[in-house]
Amino acid sequence: MMDSSTNYRFLTFINGSVVDHIGWRLPIQFFYSFEVFMLFTNFIEYLYTFYLLLRFRAMHSNLHILLLLYGGQYFFSMISRLFLVYFQFNGSESIDESTFHSLLYTANYTRTICLFVAFNMLPFLVFERCFATCLSGTYETDRNFWIPLILISIMMPVCVLSAVAYIRNWFPIYAHCILLIVLNIGGSLLLIIVTRCNIRLHKYALFTHDSRSQISVFSSYSTLEHHGLYSLSERFQVSENIKTCQWLSRIQGSILFFNVACVSILILEYVSRNEKLIIMANVSFNILCTIYAAVTPIVVIIYTPEWTRETIRLWHLISPPSNCDHLDLRTTFGEEMSYSDKNVESKVYFDQFQKNLTKQAMEKSKRKQQRSSSWNNSEHEIFL
Repeated sequence: MMDSSTNYRFLTFINGSVVDHIGWRLPIQFFYSFEVFMLFTNFIEYLYTFYLLLRFRAMHSNLHILLLLYGGQYFFSMISRLFLVYFQFNGSESIDESTFHSLLYTANYTRTICLFVAFNMLPFLVFERCFATCLSGTYETDRNFWIPLILISIMMPVCVLSAVAYIRNWFPIYAHCILLIVLNIGGSLLLIIVTRCNIRLHKYALFTHDSRSQISVFSSYSTLEHHGLYSLSERFQVSENIKTCQWLSRIQGSILFFNVACVSILILEYVSRNEKLIIMANVSFNILCTIYAAVTPIVVIIYTPEWTRETIRLWHLISPPSNCDHLDLRTTFGEEMSYSDKNVESKVYFDQFQKNLTKQAMEKSKRKQQRSSSWNNSEHEIFL
């Protein structure tokens, strides 16, 4: 909806009089009911995601802070969206007109700013990995909390100014959409570059480590120390960078898809002059944003092993597996093979492992003695 007197653009609001004029009130209310159901479902989902974020630090603390911001903005976006849905066809009669417009504009500003944060987050997640690559030697030990502060201090003003410019219609919508698409595609390409750089650093670190191990103790290590990455902490950090980049690459696919899809719908809504197509584009945009918010945490949980294990554990607490018949497994000599006590099972496993090692060592020593005795006998025959 556009207010021509103030040149004001709503991102997620439909003109109710137009809906009544074309007779789409019931279908739109059905879609709104579905969206409200999804919003409440997403609310529970994000509460659980925040539980995982606060209890398990499955990634670096700087990336952890950015993910907290990424998920935290959705609570404000969801609340503002619920206000907009409530005031879409009813609720305005119970309050005065000035208060209604204030609430409506506040909800629209909040919703738009939060959506711009979600649309612009991907490049800043990749920038954090760029810092991790450049500071691979000390990134884990020094923490470097100034990095997320710098990224957030740059991202938030950009998102707020972009949202205000969109609402106030300072620039054509093409400028906003092209900028968002370029930033997301550029962030994806930068992630590929950062991943390959870390892989090459890891290979070079292993090469310099192997080279150093072959140098004599009387040789100088100055050249390797200047060029190589061979300390254990540095190699560990580079390998962690690779794992995190691969984890982020699995997530960025869904983020990129939904960002480009949502932005494309905004362009369709802007260029169309058909009222029905505009309403369909607006409803599709809202539903797609809700699905985007629902899918992203699921993808993150699936590709984060610590979160997956905790989810499975809690699911077994809520819905315990059905009791199955216990198999009394025994060896050929009647020894028990399965135990209810995990400590006993671990002890038996390591005892058997130790026996196998001892047996292998004894066999190796016996073969060595046989070879040495045969060698001595052959020398004795030659001497004779």
